[in-house]
Amino acid sequence: MENRYLIILGILAVILVAFISLGLYFSDQNNSEINNLTNNITSNNSDLNNIVNNSSNVNTKENIKTNSTSKVNNNKGIKIPKDYKLSYTEAMNYAKKATKHAFKNTDMDVYPKFGGFETVYGKKSWYFEVRDKKTNKWVDGFFIDDNTGEGFI
Repeated sequence: MENRYLIILGILAVILVAFISLGLYFSDQNNSEINNLTNNITSNNSDLNNIVNNSSNVNTKENIKTNSTSKVNNNKGIKIPKDYKLSYTEAMNYAKKATKHAFKNTDMDVYPKFGGFETVYGKKSWYFEVRDKKTNKWVDGFFIDDNTGEGFI
């Protein structure tokens, strides 16, 4: 009788190990798909950061040459906090360039939409939503650092 119980216990142990192995196998497949998707999003984010960094350097030099002592208010009715440096137009120009560059290899026609002001990682930031022109649905979002003009997620 005892041998019979040991055989049944052994069979149950083998079945348990098989189920655990299958669970780990399928879990690993799902994780690799998620990692691939995350890597694609991360590479798009690095492209976004690069274009915002490059455009901020060029625009700063141009603004120094062309700005007079009086500043034109192009804020489109948005109340910008007093301690923010960028104007609405400057921030929107960075956002347009970043959005265009980040989605250049897709068939999506997108535009940036101002979303508000936030403090992220201790940085005063402008938030922009990326929206599809056809459906006006939210596609993505990013921040622009008010001090440097750099984009980040």
